[in-house]
Amino acid sequence: MKTFTPAGFASFLVHELGGAGWKDMSHSAIEQAAKMIKREAKSLIGTPQLSWPPLAESTAAHKRTGASAPLFETGERRSSIDYVIISDDEAEIGSNFEKAVWQEMGTSKIPPRSFLALAAEQKGEAIARMIEKRLVRHLEGHNPFHVARKVIDVLKETVTDLDESVAGEDHHKEHKQ
Repeated sequence: MKTFTPAGFASFLVHELGGAGWKDMSHSAIEQAAKMIKREAKSLIGTPQLSWPPLAESTAAHKRTGASAPLFETGERRSSIDYVIISDDEAEIGSNFEKAVWQEMGTSKIPPRSFLALAAEQKGEAIARMIEKRLVRHLEGHNPFHVARKVIDVLKETVTDLDESVAGEDHHKEHKQ
């Protein structure tokens, strides 16, 4: 029997409805979302954010001397941000630069000043709109009766799997008694 989370079931339905082009559409949407977050995260480095805790007085004094902006000393943090496509519905955006991890997560001496999670949060609505547009364009060519038939077939298969699973559990219980 297939087991789904609500999001997993929605993804499964879309995949079943999407046909052959679904994989390409999904992969390109995930890659575009990763690029959007990467670009936003890079733009946040060197730009103080209202949500960040204030700088330590020693750091603020250093910055007043004309030193670089917050989180931007050498540019290494900014250039370390990248993404990896894990699957057609998952990407990882991050940095393997140790100081970037310290800034994102905080340490015992440095409060977190998130630029990766903040970038994802700030781009969330734009990413949702982008994926919605791609999904609608992808499904527009499908006959509505075909789509409805496919949904019914998937639901029937799921119910059949569930019935078989319950019957198997009942049979197993009977033999134990």
